Amino acid sequence: TATGAELPCTLYFVGEVNAGETGGYTTFWLKPRNALLPGQTYTLRVDAGLTAISGQKLAETYITIIKVLPST
Repeated sequence: TATGAELPCTLYFVGEVNAGETGGYTTFWLKPRNALLPGQTYTLRVDAGLTAISGQKLAETYITIIKVLPST
């Protein structure tokens, strides 16, 4: 959030980690417990060590920015 507070959410991964040309990327869905606020910017952080059902672990922490469009 804008204040740096944590926003509880569930992160769903789709399929297994792809080790091919994508360099290990996979698809995920983010489902926050509460609606994201229009006009806000959020940082999604998935810490290294997250373990898949297959036993594979995320080697590096993954961080991305999510910008929510302002309401019209």
